[in-house]
Amino acid sequence: MLLWKPVDGDATGTGTVMEMWMQTATGMWGQLTAETRLFGVSLTMGVWLMILYDMLRVFRAALPHGTLAVNLEDLLYFVYCGFQTFDMLYVYQNGTIRFYAIGAVGLGMILYERIVGRKLRNYLKKICKSLRMK
Repeated sequence: MLLWKPVDGDATGTGTVMEMWMQTATGMWGQLTAETRLFGVSLTMGVWLMILYDMLRVFRAALPHGTLAVNLEDLLYFVYCGFQTFDMLYVYQNGTIRFYAIGAVGLGMILYERIVGRKLRNYLKKICKSLRMK
């Protein structure tokens, strides 16, 4: 099939295979852009969820409490994470579950923990120790 041949017997020369391919490529580019955006939003969601967990850790360090309260806080945190992740998928994918997006949330959490989380916690521990000494 020739690329410049009219499609479906269109005698005007419009609607060539090349034009159809360009429309398909443009549509694919839009889909690729949407998937890339979802991946980036998912990574950001993972980072945000870990920031919240670090805030929960600071709260626990400032106000120590029992195992039952810690378990309840963790349960509420994980329920919140589930709702936030589902909401993100609902907004960006109309509720379609994309497992790579869920994996990207986990990857964002791991990257935050490895790059920022540990250093931030050590810094906060030093601050808490200096405040307790005074």
